[in-house]
Formats: sequence, C-alpha cells, structure tokens
Amino acid sequence: MTSIRVILGLVAMLNLKIEQIDVKTAFLHGDLEEDVSWNRQKDFSSRDDMLIVGKHVSKIKKLKGQLSKEFEMKDLGRARNILGMKIKRDTDKCKLWLSEEKCIMKILARFNMESSKPEIWIPRNPPLDTCSLGGAISWQSKLQRCVVLSTTEAAYIAVTESCKELLWLNELFKEIVVHQDRFTILCDSQSAIHLSKNPSLHSKSKHIDVRYYWVRDVLKKTLVFIDKVHANDNGMDMFTKVLPKGKFDKCCLIAGLGTISSSLSS
Repeated sequence: MTSIRVILGLVAMLNLKIEQIDVKTAFLHGDLEEDVSWNRQKDFSSRDDMLIVGKHVSKIKKLKGQLSKEFEMKDLGRARNILGMKIKRDTDKCKLWLSEEKCIMKILARFNMESSKPEIWIPRNPPLDTCSLGGAISWQSKLQRCVVLSTTEAAYIAVTESCKELLWLNELFKEIVVHQDRFTILCDSQSAIHLSKNPSLHSKSKHIDVRYYWVRDVLKKTLVFIDKVHANDNGMDMFTKVLPKGKFDKCCLIAGLGTISSSLSS
C-alpha cells in the first residue's frame, strides 16, 4: 500500500497521467521448466490490477498494446479504484484524493458502530517530505512488542522503526528514479533525540535492546536526519492521543488530510 501511495503522490505532484488495466491470471503466464498440476475450482479466476503512470498518453497506450499481446487483459481507462481505495483527481489544481470509506465502514461494523456518522478523511496531494512514521504516505499506530520503562524509550524505539521505513522508501525512490535530498524524522522527544545521537552508555538506557541502537549508525552516516518538532506542530498526535476537535483538525492539515467535497464525491 505504501508503494502505491508513493506513486499516486508523484502523480499528484507532477500531474502525470494514470491508467489502469485488469490482467487475467497474470501469475499463470510465466514460463516454467517443471511440470505443474493443479485442480481448478469451478468459476475460479484470478485478476491483477495494474496502474500505468506516465507523462504522455501515447506512450501509455503503446505499453498497453504491448502488454495485450502477452496477457489477456481489460483496459479500464482512467484509474478510479485500486485495492479498495477510490481515486479522485483535480488535474487543474494538481491534486489527487484517496477515499478508504469502505475500509472505515468495515471497521465500524466490526465494533458495532454502523449507526455512527464519521467524517471520512482522505489524503490530498501528499507531500513526499512527510513520509516518516504517521505521514501521508506511510503511517503506523500499534502497540510496541516490548515493555518500555519510560516515554523516552518508547520514542527511541519509534525513531528506530521510522528509520527502517525511511531507508526502504529511499530504495523505492531510487528504483523509480526519484531523487530525495534529505530524509528527516521529526520527533517531539528531546531526550530520545539526544539518545539517538549520543553513543555514550547511560545508566537509565543500558537495558534497552541493543538492536535499537542501530539508529545511531544510520544518523552518523547521514542516511537519515532527526529534528525536534514542537508538540503543538506534531501532526501524529492524532494516532496516539484523544484530541479536541481544533487540535485534531490541525493534525489532519499537517498530515495532508481533508474532507472530500461534494463535487468529487460523485
């Protein structure tokens, strides 16, 4: 999902063309040297959705033609849905919206909250410089797999996990030939930042699992940078805290979220 959001973010920022095709049983078209046998179930079919992105419609059509010679596929035209996400665009303003309303409604049904009327928040023109943990491209909010003894330790572990995600995103950007000058983690814990940069052993942190100290090498090699963010400007609080509406709205704005307009909801 993160890789798709990255691609859609580039589509929005660079105002690229995006088309979608439906390839039937794509995984069965590979050449195998071994003999493979399997029992096909009645009415069984497998389809893979594929997005094609580019600057020129003519080149996209050419690629579709080449793929159609190799695979049984259906041209779906302009991309509208992918992996349960509804795609809406405003090419004049270089904006792209993703709606995950179906996923939200499933979650509400799981907790018997179908009668509630939630606001549906969706990414809009996600900036690629906010791809840290909780950003508009990649986010995560879950219980950590270990017991921590302080908020500093919890933030330090979160910084390490963010570094792992940023390094993976860096490799993804290289793969699609996108240059990113700087990857920066924003952390609201000054003590966690100090612990990340200071190689000295402290009596209050010597119990922390040694694997989390890997982040120090990453920062030393300047593969990733870490900066302090004020608590009032930390948009990721909406993932971990109960907030008043004003603060929640500000967090949504920082993360590049907004409510879908009636003109785009049709």
